[in-house]
Amino acid sequence: MRLCVFYRNASFQPKIGVDFAELIKANENHKAVFSDDIPELTPSVVAQTIRQTTGTREKEVQDMHHILVANNLPGADVLGNAVNLMRAVRTDSEEQTISTFNSFFKELKEAIKRAAELAAVLHEPKLLDLKAARKVLDTMWPFLAKEPDLDDCLRDHAERLSDLLARETFYREMVAIDQHARELKAEYRRRFEAAAQTRQKVYTEAIQSLQKTPGWEKLTADQKTVIEEPLAQFVAAPNDATMAISQLRADCDAAVGRLNKAVEDMVRLVDGSRVVRVKVSDFFFGGVETEEQLEAAIKGLKEECERHIGAGRKVLIQ
Repeated sequence: MRLCVFYRNASFQPKIGVDFAELIKANENHKAVFSDDIPELTPSVVAQTIRQTTGTREKEVQDMHHILVANNLPGADVLGNAVNLMRAVRTDSEEQTISTFNSFFKELKEAIKRAAELAAVLHEPKLLDLKAARKVLDTMWPFLAKEPDLDDCLRDHAERLSDLLARETFYREMVAIDQHARELKAEYRRRFEAAAQTRQKVYTEAIQSLQKTPGWEKLTADQKTVIEEPLAQFVAAPNDATMAISQLRADCDAAVGRLNKAVEDMVRLVDGSRVVRVKVSDFFFGGVETEEQLEAAIKGLKEECERHIGAGRKVLIQ
C-alpha cells in the first residue's frame, strides 16, 4: 500500500504524544526492517503491527543469543540487547512502543539480520568445529608458542585464528578459522608423534641395557616381568592423544634414572642386602676444572668403593 493511501484514509486525530510524523517514520522504519508497510497509520495499528512483526522474529534472535552464550562465542551482547529491545517494544505503551522502535530500528534490523546469518551457519557440526578451533588455541598453541624452532608462519596462523574467533562476525570466517586451526593442530600432532616415538626408542634401548646387565639371567620369568614393568610401560605408544608433549619429553629425560632403579632392583634381588649403591655424581658435584680436581674426585670414588668392598658388599656404581 502506497503512502498516499495512508494520507487519504487518515481522517483521524492522532493521540496526544504521538506525532503523525512519528507514525510516518515508524512506517518507513518498519519497511526498512521487515520489508513491509504498516496497514494503517493510527497509533494503535502502528503499535500493534510493530509488536506483532517484532514478536515473530524475537525467538530467532533469542535462540541465537542462547547459542552464542552457551558456546562462549562473541557477539552475544548485541543479540542480548536486541532481545531486550524487542521485549520492550512488545510490552510498552503504544507511544513508547513507537518511540522505542523509531529510536532503535537500525539495531533491531542488524540483530535480525545477524540472527538469520547465524542460524544458517551454526549447525551442530560447525559448533563442534569452533569448539575444536578454540581448543587448539587454548591447549595446543601455548605449548607450540614456547618451542624455539617454531616457524613464523605458525605464529601467524595463531594470531589470525585468535583474531577471527574474537570477532563478532566470526561466523563469516568459518573456512579461514578451520584452515588456521588445522595448520596448528597438524604441527602439534607432528611434534607429539616425534616425542612419542623418541620415548618408545629410549625405553626400548633401556630394556635392552637392563637385559644385558650381569645377573639378569639368574632371574625367573616372573621376576624379569616385574623388574621390566617400570620401563616397559613407556615403550607402548601413548593411548591418550591429549597427553602433553612436555610429559612425553619428561619421560625421556627420566629414562636413565628409571633404568638405574631397575638395575638396582635386579641386583638387590640377586645379591640381597650385600648391594650398596654409590652415586658417581656425588664425587663430581659442581664439575671439575683442573686435573687436580679430577684426580681428587676419582680418588674419593675409589676409596668409597674400596671401603664397601672391604666390608663384603657388592658396589653398584651409578
